Amino acid sequence: MFSEERRNDILRKLHQEGRVLAKDLAVNYQVSMDSIRRDLRSMEQEGLLKRTHGGAVPLQEINTPDQYVSHEEMNGGPDDHAIAKIAARFIKEGQTIFIGGAAKHEAMLSYLPNDIPYTIVTNAVEIACYTMKMNNIETYLMGGKVNKSGSMTDVLAHQFTSLMRYDVCFLFTEALTERGLTTETPEIALFYRHICENATSIVALAGRDKFNEDKFAKICPAEKLDVIITDRHISEEKMDVFKALGIEVIVAVG
Repeated sequence: MFSEERRNDILRKLHQEGRVLAKDLAVNYQVSMDSIRRDLRSMEQEGLLKRTHGGAVPLQEINTPDQYVSHEEMNGGPDDHAIAKIAARFIKEGQTIFIGGAAKHEAMLSYLPNDIPYTIVTNAVEIACYTMKMNNIETYLMGGKVNKSGSMTDVLAHQFTSLMRYDVCFLFTEALTERGLTTETPEIALFYRHICENATSIVALAGRDKFNEDKFAKICPAEKLDVIITDRHISEEKMDVFKALGIEVIVAVG
C-alpha cells in the first residue's frame, strides 16, 4: 500500500471510529511508528485531523486548541485499560496465553498476574521484552521477520503458531460483526486464524468503535469466540446480537 492510499484509509478509519492510535496503525499497515507519525503530521498540516500524544482525532472533535491526551493513551486510553484489566483476570495458574502487539495487548501488561506461574507466547518484541523480566512468567517469542511495528506475522511465524496449544488467546480486533472478526491485512488475518485454531478459549478485546462493517480479510467466525470484553459505551442491541450466539459479553467500566 502506497503512503497516499494508507493516508486515505487512515482518514476513513478516523471518521468511522472517532480516534486512531499510532501503535495500532503501525501494526495494521505493517509499517514503522515513524512512518505513521509522518502520515499523521502530513495530514494535520493539510487540515485533515488533529494529532494527539497517542495518535489522532478528527478536527471536529477538538474543543480546545491544546487538547491533551494523557501518556496512558500511547498504549490505549481509559476504556482500553478497563478492558485490559478485566482481560488479565482470565489468566490462571499454569496456563499458556497468547498476547499480540496491539495497543490493547500492551495495556494488559500493567495488569498481568505476578503471583502465579504461567506462560506467555507472543509475536511482539515489546511484549516479550516486558514479560521476560517477570519471574513468574515463561516467555516464548515467535520467530520470523520483524516488521516495522515490532511484531511478526510472516510465513515463519505462521509455522510457529501450530507448534503450541494456547489455553487462552487474547485477540485484538479491527472489526467485529455477527459474521466474525476481520482485518484489512490478509497476512495478519491468516496468522491470527492459525492462533485461533490452536486455542482452547478465545477472548476478543473490542471497544465500541470496533463493532462496525466487515473488513477485507476474515480471522474467524463469531461463533468461535468464547468471550467479548468491550467498553461501557456499547449498546444493549449490539450486546444482544452476540449473546444470542452463545458468547459471553463483559462490559468493562473504567
